Amino acid sequence: MDPLIAAAIGAIVVMALFFGLARLSAGSSDVKGRLSRFVGGEKAEEKKQEKKAFSLGIGDSIMAAKVEKSVGKGGYGKNIQRKLAQADLKLTLLEFMLAKVALLVLGLAVGAYLGRG
Repeated sequence: MDPLIAAAIGAIVVMALFFGLARLSAGSSDVKGRLSRFVGGEKAEEKKQEKKAFSLGIGDSIMAAKVEKSVGKGGYGKNIQRKLAQADLKLTLLEFMLAKVALLVLGLAVGAYLGRG
């Protein structure tokens, strides 16, 4: 395969990933609502009732709840949950971790394919 074609395909894949992430994160632009969540203006019951705008369908499972509970206790899990909330991404901790692993495997596969020549 011509290196120019491989580079063009790689660029298109990267642009598609960024476009997809931009579409996923394009939630509400309710700055006042997000600000009130971080300063404590919203009660815990209201947070639990809030439905996520985007979900892979994994976040509502029993496994996701167990992962949220166990990983979310530590500093690493809390830090990721806080950063996801600040970025206004409607992903659960499990969905975020699965996406990271999937992108890692995809990157390894693309690297192995391009490096085989």
